[in-house]
Amino acid sequence: MGLLWVFYKKIRQTQNSIFQTLLNSNLAVRSKLVLFINFEHIFSRENYSELLKNSFCQLSPLFYNSFTRKYPSKNRKIQQNLIRKSHSNLGGQLAYNEDMTFAELRIKHSRFIYQSFSWSHTNELLVIEFKFLLEPDIPFTAQLTIDSIKAEMIQNIGRKQLDNLIFHLGLIELFSYWKIAAPQQIIIEAGQLDSDQLAWWKTLLLRGMGEFFYTNQIDFTAENFVEWVCLATNTQSTNAQSTNLQSGDQVVKQADKQSAQLLDRSTDQITQSENQASQPNNQSSVAPSYLVPVGGGKDSALVIELLEENNLPYDALLSYPQSPAAAQIAGLSRANNIIKITRQLDPKLLQLNQANYLNGHTPFSARLAFETSLVATLLGHQQILLGNEFSANEGNVPFHDTTVNHQYSKTFEFEQVFRQYAQKYLVSAELQAPEYLSLLRPIFELQIAAIFAQYPRYHSIFRSCNRGQQTNVWCHKCAKCLFVFTILYPFLDENQLIGPIFTTNLFEDETLKSLTLALLGQDKHKPFECVGTYQETLVAFALSKQKFQDHHPDQPLPVILQFVQENILAQIPNLDQLIQETLCFWNDQHHLNDQLSKIVKSAQTRLCQQFSK
Repeated sequence: MGLLWVFYKKIRQTQNSIFQTLLNSNLAVRSKLVLFINFEHIFSRENYSELLKNSFCQLSPLFYNSFTRKYPSKNRKIQQNLIRKSHSNLGGQLAYNEDMTFAELRIKHSRFIYQSFSWSHTNELLVIEFKFLLEPDIPFTAQLTIDSIKAEMIQNIGRKQLDNLIFHLGLIELFSYWKIAAPQQIIIEAGQLDSDQLAWWKTLLLRGMGEFFYTNQIDFTAENFVEWVCLATNTQSTNAQSTNLQSGDQVVKQADKQSAQLLDRSTDQITQSENQASQPNNQSSVAPSYLVPVGGGKDSALVIELLEENNLPYDALLSYPQSPAAAQIAGLSRANNIIKITRQLDPKLLQLNQANYLNGHTPFSARLAFETSLVATLLGHQQILLGNEFSANEGNVPFHDTTVNHQYSKTFEFEQVFRQYAQKYLVSAELQAPEYLSLLRPIFELQIAAIFAQYPRYHSIFRSCNRGQQTNVWCHKCAKCLFVFTILYPFLDENQLIGPIFTTNLFEDETLKSLTLALLGQDKHKPFECVGTYQETLVAFALSKQKFQDHHPDQPLPVILQFVQENILAQIPNLDQLIQETLCFWNDQHHLNDQLSKIVKSAQTRLCQQFSK
């Protein structure tokens, strides 16, 4: 502290020495010195703003944020001036804190630019790099590496086709970086998009980022909320300069209307043009080849089991960072090949999050759609087979006259619009776009759990808990853990569920009451997790209660089941009928060909007969 005291005496002797002392000190000394002197005295003088701009801007974001918390409202004008002027000296790491409003953030960062993409290929590794810029001066570099890609695969599809697929992958990748400040303009310099494509991407952003908007309380329906602009627009397209043709509210409401119409249609009403990509698979004499993304949960594990049971060949795809469970499931499978995608985010994302920039959910399954399309095209797969279910169609919460859905990119709506987009824009007619569809689309999560219970190979391996994904555990405290426990309980013996899968009986945990209500629709919104509909969750609790009473007639219900019985189940009329309807449910809105449909229908029929009176 002796050196600091000398500095302090010099500062008191002359005001001018403040500038020179701070600016000439090393960072460690400067940080301690700024803590030592009287901030309130300095900030009370407007003419010290230049000092603050040139000294504070070189300190860490966490330090500056701690200071603004101590002086939350003092000399607001000086603080705002510091925020606006210091950004360039920080390399983009100190510009926003909790005092800065969303409007101020968007003024500071008004444009997000997708600048370029590049790729290289060596030793069967396809390395892809994307360049983004959050104006005025925060650059990002994102990287993807795909293994098992042979040179002849690239030669077979051609550089132009590969460029287009990679360019599109960058469009979905930008969501993770745009959300940092949610700029009003998204500028595309890396490739060409026509007006229809720009409108498609704008709708995907507004629909797919709904949870992000809700969590940050952003009115994404406001007029001119976001505009997609392509500076390399195809000159053959009409009116293709930007998407600033409708307000966010108009886009979202139109998408809601289209979604409702889509979900009201039966399979025989789906037009021939919408289904033409699937026709060759029904008619071709060549055995179908599937690409199956493996996420580590029960859904993709069941897809694998059903394919293997019917001797259908497939490759597995792992997208990293992924749970250890995904690698274990793929390793136990009989996949012909296992392809790995490794994603490397720019470290500045974490730094900016720590500096209180915006953060939140992005549509993972939308990114997976473009990743799998790239891999499937290179490897020559005819179909991309996912494990998305009917339950994903139910939203989480109303927000600004629309419905936010955590699982939007797993819905039938997204599956439909992505298939149409891929067929028209992703892959040339000569190659034909791989067909994107979900094997489990016709059934509920509860039915998936019942069928999965019959395949014990992956019971001790699969993990669905997002909190414990990277550490390969179930946290036993989140909505996802409670939901999975509840839908498996009716179909497994307790010694198969408690021990091999979960370490404790979650129905005995009184702290899970609030999550129970949320899963049953008795809270302000459904948990932002990939959980089932309110209906099937109710049925799962009812089945669990019945099973416990059948197996333990002399014991009281566990606290959670007793809570549900008293507060929910006791008020439900015709519960047995609801159980029967749910377990026998079949949704005709899917894109399965006859062979795949029969596979799932057979499993669903066995389940229905098992629980029929």
